[in-house]
Amino acid sequence: MNDVFKVKTILGMTFVLTDLGSDNPRRLPSRAFYKNSHIQRVTIPDGFTIIGSEAFKDACNLNFLHLPDTLQLIEQSAFTNCSSLEVLNLPDDIREIDAKAFAGCRNLFSVSIPASLTKIGHGAFSGCERLSELTIWKGLIGEEKSATYTLSRYRHVPPQLQDLLDSAFDGCPVLRTIYTHD
Repeated sequence: MNDVFKVKTILGMTFVLTDLGSDNPRRLPSRAFYKNSHIQRVTIPDGFTIIGSEAFKDACNLNFLHLPDTLQLIEQSAFTNCSSLEVLNLPDDIREIDAKAFAGCRNLFSVSIPASLTKIGHGAFSGCERLSELTIWKGLIGEEKSATYTLSRYRHVPPQLQDLLDSAFDGCPVLRTIYTHD
């Protein structure tokens, strides 16, 4: 493994990634915390640009996540089945979220997608059973003005929004409100 990182334990269950020892890409390795049921809180400091595939997959008690402003890419299944995670604040400059990155995060109820995001992989948020509110940049779906969409089985929305919902947000049965912004 070429990636170097250190983990500190604070207050028993808080893990903080610090002291990056490698240069570009500053990548949290794949499966770094795979199936770690002890981890509850994670703060990833500035400097990391990539979170590797399955880095936190099945970390079922992870309930707090702070992502760095420098983050560009969340790889496939990085947070799949992090069933205790409730809120996701993506950094303003993130570019890509790969397939199934947050799939099965069944308690996630709110997601805000920034304007910088250019790719959301298939099933990125599939199976997020409590996801009820989504905020996205209007340009991601080809809209010219901000809007609020109240969904009833994903009807009466622009075709590009429907495509996004079908692809990235399949299996989100309570998703009813989508806000688009500048």
